Amino acid sequence: TEEKEEYYAQAIANALAALEDDKNNYLANFAAGAAYGRLAQFKGIVSSLFMLGDFDKYIGKCLEINEKYYPALVAMGMRYRDVPWPLKNNSKAEKYLLKAVETEPGYVNGYYELGVLYQQMKDTKKSKEYFQKTIDTELHKDWIEQGKQAKIDAGEELKKFK
Repeated sequence: TEEKEEYYAQAIANALAALEDDKNNYLANFAAGAAYGRLAQFKGIVSSLFMLGDFDKYIGKCLEINEKYYPALVAMGMRYRDVPWPLKNNSKAEKYLLKAVETEPGYVNGYYELGVLYQQMKDTKKSKEYFQKTIDTELHKDWIEQGKQAKIDAGEELKKFK
């Protein structure tokens, strides 16, 4: 994990350097926010809560510049789904994730993350529906490996219902 922490810290540095050249670069904002989010996963609950502000700042700026950037919509959905109470907000998570799959119906990961959300909400019908949609949707040309993993994970989650 120390190697991954260094990797994400370097990703943050690179994204911030790109933002020095152009603060309205939505991809650099996304990269900074996503790297903060991933780094927070390794740092533990207290540190991760401090990094949440950085995640919100950069992913929020990305969506301000490009409101249809579906990976950022999914990231925000996961942010509201996966943080501890009282920061957790399933209705906001659902809003962002549904907007992501509406914006890009071919992004397999959006369906998978909705399946996880509904599973957490104990909505078995919707959870199964979105896990199955993950499996049934053709892989997005820009997200092949990530999509393959989402399909595997969705299949594993569906097995739990049987």
